[in-house]
Amino acid sequence: VYPDIGNITNAAKTYGTNVLDDLRLGEGHIVAMHLKETVPGKFREIPYGTGHVNFKKAIETAWSIGVRKFVTEFWYTGNKEWRKDVESANYMMTEFLVNLA
Repeated sequence: VYPDIGNITNAAKTYGTNVLDDLRLGEGHIVAMHLKETVPGKFREIPYGTGHVNFKKAIETAWSIGVRKFVTEFWYTGNKEWRKDVESANYMMTEFLVNLA
């Protein structure tokens, strides 16, 4: 299983469930986690740090159940600030991950 934490966060918001409990249900079956930002009802092209995904808690929970691979994904859509966005997201996610080990 390769869960997308942004999609899970939106689903949890829609159905009134706890995103971290949902993530824990995959213990032993998750090979990696897709770190994607979302806002309610929107699943694409949300800059990291501007949505409602709690990356810190999601990464900590995934780590606690044995996940060691994390993936971010970037789509170039003509944004002239793309390099800044990539660097900012890299810094943000690196900060969460280095504090786990």
